[in-house]
Amino acid sequence: MSVNQRLALVGAFLCAVVLGMNASAAAAPAPSTPTLPAEYDPSPRYEAQSICSPTPKPGTRKLIALIKRTYGAQQSIGTTRSCVGGTSEHKDGRAIDWMAASSGGRDEVQAFVDWLVGPDTAGVPGGNATRLGVMYIGWKNHMWRAYGQGWTPLDGCPAGDATSCHRNHVHISLTWDGASGRTSFWDGTVLTGYCSSASTSATIVDLSRAADAIPVAPFAALDTRAGTGLVNGGFFFGGGWSGDGDWGGSDGWSRPGGWGFRADPTPTPTVTAIPVPTMPTPCRVHAGGRRDGSGVLTKVTGQGGVPDLGVAAVAVRIRALQSTAPATVSVWGPGEIEPTKAAKIGLNQSAVAQVIVPVASDGTIALSTSMGAVDLLVEVTGYFTTGDQPNRTVVYG
Repeated sequence: MSVNQRLALVGAFLCAVVLGMNASAAAAPAPSTPTLPAEYDPSPRYEAQSICSPTPKPGTRKLIALIKRTYGAQQSIGTTRSCVGGTSEHKDGRAIDWMAASSGGRDEVQAFVDWLVGPDTAGVPGGNATRLGVMYIGWKNHMWRAYGQGWTPLDGCPAGDATSCHRNHVHISLTWDGASGRTSFWDGTVLTGYCSSASTSATIVDLSRAADAIPVAPFAALDTRAGTGLVNGGFFFGGGWSGDGDWGGSDGWSRPGGWGFRADPTPTPTVTAIPVPTMPTPCRVHAGGRRDGSGVLTKVTGQGGVPDLGVAAVAVRIRALQSTAPATVSVWGPGEIEPTKAAKIGLNQSAVAQVIVPVASDGTIALSTSMGAVDLLVEVTGYFTTGDQPNRTVVYG
């Protein structure tokens, strides 16, 4: 065989390799991205599995459909897992395992992972993952975490364990926002950010209250959809309450020469707080990101006919709107009263409850949700002065 013939054979081989690589790349496209708004959904936070509900949630089903629509219906994708031992979002229906048995399958998985964590069409790294509510990814001995860590090696990963090391499949866990199927990737509607949490050093006004409420024309003390009525958790002014230092991505602001953010302020010993006003930015109450479980605060006295002082408790109507998780909304009087479970909500559903809530000496009450994020509307319908009735939080009506 002549030198020219040998060169021709080598050239043909290299050409075949290149064509094969191109064919492989062509067989593993990125998903088609719809037209999306310039804004993004809130950055994912870590939300560990805490309930047993392994049925795939709406966002999980949509994610599977997207993969199969892009790479073929033959893709093997597992979701459910028995609720025994350990923490796994498979157990509450928020995770998938996409098997990558063949080299072609691995190329497809890699193309999808690159699309999730790489720059989106606007050049934002991880933009597609944010719009889908992806919380973390396990792939090739590494974990990608949306909550600020990026790719990190899997610690203690056994060399011969392809499953634990995520070499034979990719694991994708969603936040509850992502599991709800309502993030912007699906319908172009951006979910609002999370309200800053807050706590107060004030205690309830009195351990007893009057038997009957003094009615007032119902007024909205809190409306997270409008961002009104929140006692900001990230600022400190005057005394009596402090934030937990969690910006929440939605309602943090500062006023030059006056109030300022303190990452971990020490509560002052004063009893009466001066609540810091917040800018009216819509937000949702979120279960994650709190160090002390204090939730959000709203001031219910000194407005709508409710006196500023001498109020032992208020009667409120709580509307919990479009929760992204099956959750429980709790309410309590800051200080000495334990939270009371006011309303249970289904995923993507709403609920209403009427509650008597003890009031703190700074005029606030506190609320929280157990999972996911939810909009809250709190309407005050009456108030109680001090009396001889046990001042406990009770649900009525």
